[in-house]
Amino acid sequence: MLVYAAILAAIAAWALLCLIAFRHDTRSGSERAERAWPLQAIAFGLLAMLVGGLPIWVTRLPVSVEYPWDRLTLPLMLGATLVVAGILELLIRPTALRIAVVTGILALSAGVHYQSNMTYVRDAEGLGKFLWQLSWRIPDLEKGTTMVTNDIPLVYYSDNSLTAPLNWMYSPENHSLQMDYMLYYPTVRLGLALSVPEAGLPIHQGYRAVAFDGSTSQMLALQYAPPGCVHVLDVVLDDSMPNLPASLSAWVPLSRLELIQTDAAETTVPPLYPEEPTHDWCYYFEKADLARQRGDWQAVVDLGDEGFAVDHPNDPSERLVFIEGYAHVGQWDRAEELSYEALEQNPAVYRMVCHTWDRIVSDVTAGSEGASAAERVREQAGCEEG
Repeated sequence: MLVYAAILAAIAAWALLCLIAFRHDTRSGSERAERAWPLQAIAFGLLAMLVGGLPIWVTRLPVSVEYPWDRLTLPLMLGATLVVAGILELLIRPTALRIAVVTGILALSAGVHYQSNMTYVRDAEGLGKFLWQLSWRIPDLEKGTTMVTNDIPLVYYSDNSLTAPLNWMYSPENHSLQMDYMLYYPTVRLGLALSVPEAGLPIHQGYRAVAFDGSTSQMLALQYAPPGCVHVLDVVLDDSMPNLPASLSAWVPLSRLELIQTDAAETTVPPLYPEEPTHDWCYYFEKADLARQRGDWQAVVDLGDEGFAVDHPNDPSERLVFIEGYAHVGQWDRAEELSYEALEQNPAVYRMVCHTWDRIVSDVTAGSEGASAAERVREQAGCEEG
């Protein structure tokens, strides 16, 4: 506050001296006015910036050009505009050149605003994709569930803001002050609402006028890294997923797929996005992953036949559900082919491929054809080395 007061006093003194000099200026009135107004604009602009920013400085809030703290620059806009106008008037005397510079500044400003607008558009589209993929994979969810996920690459949405549409989506009838769901980024909430990744610990979160109460024994872990799809994580199915953030992998053992109500009659429609988007690869992956949880392997194969005909996965681990599906219905050639495609796309998924075939051999009566396919895939993936 002392520095703030000193700057304010300096500007006031400078403005007073400018006024005194103006009063004793011997030039004509029009000449004096032409020379004085840029100084007055700068002085008043600086004063306006300091007065406008007073609530910010007093509360010691950080001012930045990055979201979300860029909103605190709004009270400074009037003063900043006057300062820039005064400086341009002082430094650039030819009128034509000054007009050209101002035109350039306006053009750049329009470009920045357009870019900012497109960032909001892309974020809104990204949010819609995330919510629809959730609805395809999770028709309904047991109340009191806490979701943990990686930091989803959305600029204007955090875990705090994503919690609202999650509750609106799965619990639209709830009008009480007790929320049914919570979504957390462990990178943000660890040490706050989330203590340690251990079962049986209570979770309490105040959320404006409402609250959430849950437990680490009722959690669901998600991974969403576009252009990959939303992955509902399970300690058995996704224990060796490459590039899974350490902050999230610690919570995967607590993820309980049985919290998903797979027999829901209708697909949950995300709020604000009532129109279902065109079915791309992620639709077929999410529906197949849901069918795997139900144990409906024929549905997995049918979805795979449709999905691979129209698109392909951006994440090689998204082939694994179909590898299991084709193996369960005896299409060993197709299961083997998809395994090689996954390994070619990213060799880092070899552990997941190995574990998938371990489950296949354990759960399916393979016969000689299946055993031979499993042996070839395991050799290609280097499973013995893992």
